[in-house]
Amino acid sequence: MAIIIDQKTKGIDITYTIKENSNTAYNLTGASPITFSWRHSEPPIYNSTDIDNKSGTMSIVSATAGTCKYTLQDGDFNWHGRYTAEILLYYTSTKEVPVTGLTIIVNPRIIQTT
Repeated sequence: MAIIIDQKTKGIDITYTIKENSNTAYNLTGASPITFSWRHSEPPIYNSTDIDNKSGTMSIVSATAGTCKYTLQDGDFNWHGRYTAEILLYYTSTKEVPVTGLTIIVNPRIIQTT
């Protein structure tokens, strides 16, 4: 799945529904915290201070439907291009469930002059 946003977007939610291999919703009851992390993967950026691994905490929208969200913050996606992302579910039983294979495509921000 690819999520498409514009460069430097903030204040909107990235909502994601986690599913089992059988394509049914993964129950998020008891998952806390849910970590969302990403890394810029292409094109290459040479200023490494801006592309370190970044992460934030997601909140549950509907546990039984497997839906969670992350609200974009200032500085999350300063560079356009393709990012690889992962969601990591933590449970009190020390069980960790990774959700991998996520792609975020960030379109360049176009500045208009008049």
